Amino acid sequence: MQKAFIYDWSPRFVYPCASIASRSSGKERDAESGLDNFGARYDASSLGRFMTPDPLLSSGRPGSPQTWNRYAYVGNNPLRYIDPTGLYFFTNTCSSSDKACNAAFTQTQTNVRNAYAATQAAYDKAVKNGDTKQAAALKRTLDGLGAEGQKNARGQTVNISVNLGLNSPGQTSFANGSTSTINVVLNPGMSNGEQGAQAAGVHEGVHAGEIVPGKPSWNQAYGLEQDAYGTGSYFSQAIGFENIHSPSNGSDMTNGVLDMSKDFVLWSPGWAKADAATVDSLRSKGVNAAAKDGADTDCANGGCKP
Repeated sequence: MQKAFIYDWSPRFVYPCASIASRSSGKERDAESGLDNFGARYDASSLGRFMTPDPLLSSGRPGSPQTWNRYAYVGNNPLRYIDPTGLYFFTNTCSSSDKACNAAFTQTQTNVRNAYAATQAAYDKAVKNGDTKQAAALKRTLDGLGAEGQKNARGQTVNISVNLGLNSPGQTSFANGSTSTINVVLNPGMSNGEQGAQAAGVHEGVHAGEIVPGKPSWNQAYGLEQDAYGTGSYFSQAIGFENIHSPSNGSDMTNGVLDMSKDFVLWSPGWAKADAATVDSLRSKGVNAAAKDGADTDCANGGCKP
């Protein structure tokens, strides 16, 4: 069998019939054609171009001329961006030498995709079962984030990035004062494992769909947090994740010892055995307490109207 010689950061011989992983994108590469399989379409890394045009015509943005090039890979800026599906890109703000940040960014991509898929599945099931309360809650995240390669329900572009220096699991804001673009920044290091990071993504997805210009009042901030934590509770129920939110002021710590009785339980698998009225009561108690804590923290940090 004849070997082929390819260039991909580290030149090496491979057999033409073999499929290998591209070291630059992690996608499966066909050794004979040299093309990388991105799912929606194939990319030629030697050209920095996809072989077919972007099927999502809505991804072109007037403020970013490179998005109108239907064959370009990540706006001709592969050092900063990657395109996991061949449709659109996340924003990687990590330094190329920061291994921890880049690893977190890669994991966050997986978390966000898994969270969105699980939310969509739970929403479909809730609709089928006639559970309008759960369906309405989960729809907040689906509308707020939008599907991959598409704008959200309000017609806004949502950019997702990672910041390991963020002192919370997530943060949502308008990009440079523009209401047409929303930045969702996640820190998986502040979450309880992968499922906790997914729940954080769902939480911020709600904020992405409800954020408005200007500072909210305390009551408005409380309502926004109620929606986000409520959706997080239903999402956690769907994936079987015990979602416990700790007070922002650290009041659950006494002399360095964790007192979990002071934490806010958004969902516990043990609730599944209780009747609907009891579950609603427990859910409301945890969500309302977490929302009050969130609103108090936001306003204490200057995030609310005086």
